[in-house]
Amino acid sequence: MSKSTTSAVEKKLARFTQPAAIPTMEAIQSLGRTALLAIAVQVHDVGRAAYVTLAKIIVRVEDTLKPGETKFGVLREAGFKDSQIKNGSQLARVWQEFVEPGHMSEAVYDSLGFTDAVNLHAVTAKRGKDFVRSLLAMPDWMDELDHVAEHGQTRLEKKDADAAKAAKEAKALADKAEATAKAAADAAPKPEETAAEMSPSPTPASPNEPKATTGTAAPTPTNAAAKAPESAKVVKAPLPAKDRVQELRKLLAAAETLALDILTSGTPDEAREVAETVEAFAKAVSENAHAVAA
Repeated sequence: MSKSTTSAVEKKLARFTQPAAIPTMEAIQSLGRTALLAIAVQVHDVGRAAYVTLAKIIVRVEDTLKPGETKFGVLREAGFKDSQIKNGSQLARVWQEFVEPGHMSEAVYDSLGFTDAVNLHAVTAKRGKDFVRSLLAMPDWMDELDHVAEHGQTRLEKKDADAAKAAKEAKALADKAEATAKAAADAAPKPEETAAEMSPSPTPASPNEPKATTGTAAPTPTNAAAKAPESAKVVKAPLPAKDRVQELRKLLAAAETLALDILTSGTPDEAREVAETVEAFAKAVSENAHAVAA
């Protein structure tokens, strides 16, 4: 390369570059916090600008490669490390896949960093380009992108999934409570058994009791104040077990309807409170059932 050509290249480069001076730790330690933070912001902006510029250069270098050349070979010769080339290539791909087709503006592209590029490629691999393009149309697409990269879902998708999960858990607890209540009802004494236990047993005749005289009618008490023995009172049988269980099922069905309504239209905190309430009910019924069975 001739001196005149070299001089022309240097003049072009002078418009884009300036000497980079890295301060010593001694110089850093001599500064106050305000100055340090101001320098940090400046260095961050310069670093991000350098990264975006490198990515654009990689895109252009790939366009100018001759047969047998590679971007790694060309950039290594210019003094770049493989790690720097790989990192820059992440953002270069974003230009090729989203800016060139018109799905992202250059102004937005210039605001991206390495993590943004990595997330874009990761979400594209999992959900497809059409999904990423739909994200890019959102005003808060960067926040949505970060959320999808971390959780695999948009914030709305995750909210719906969490509500469905809470509803499923609440229904499982309600079913468990109903099963526990039915088991307790089945283990309780049957009405006929209760009536039999409460009915008086016949009292055997005493050997000293005088026998009734044949042909003589037994005296009939005429005292209106005479009362029947306490044991002879009529015992009112409780509601049959099957009717009680049926009534409980109706109440549980109504409770389930209310719980599902809260789960689908309420907040996550309300959903958790519903699940905890149902779980506490199931636990109380289970403990009482075991106590009755014992």
